[in-house]
Amino acid sequence: MKNLLRKIFVIVFIVCMILLHTESVEAAKISKKNIEYLNTFVVGDMWNDCICNFSWYYEYRTDSVGNEMNPEETLAKFNKVMKKAKKWDKVVKSLKGKKYKKLKKHWKVAYSEAKKIQKKLNKADFNAMRLSDKSYKLNCDKFEKYMYKIMEDFY
Repeated sequence: MKNLLRKIFVIVFIVCMILLHTESVEAAKISKKNIEYLNTFVVGDMWNDCICNFSWYYEYRTDSVGNEMNPEETLAKFNKVMKKAKKWDKVVKSLKGKKYKKLKKHWKVAYSEAKKIQKKLNKADFNAMRLSDKSYKLNCDKFEKYMYKIMEDFY
């Protein structure tokens, strides 16, 4: 019985350490020191996981790779992503020097577009959506354009 309790304690301890490390890594990413993670955030979290999926959902009723998508769950995820984006906005605004001038400009537009998309999605009635209804068109072109500009800022 002692060995079983010891093993359970060790497993719980390891899981807690992993969770603490994951949270600290996430917290560390949103900082001036780790500005290179902004590119990953914009392309991965904002675009691939959320905005791109919704643009496909609006047109084809699937995610961007053709899989079934639950729009309510994806919207909840996007709203969480946008909370992180707000933190990134503060970091980007605090950057100084010519080195970051283009990045700041590109981020400002991309972030503004993401907020517009979020607002439209939060008002959407996914149950009433019809494939042929053009009023449900989700225009992501401007966000996508500035996402690519942000990528260029890092490479």
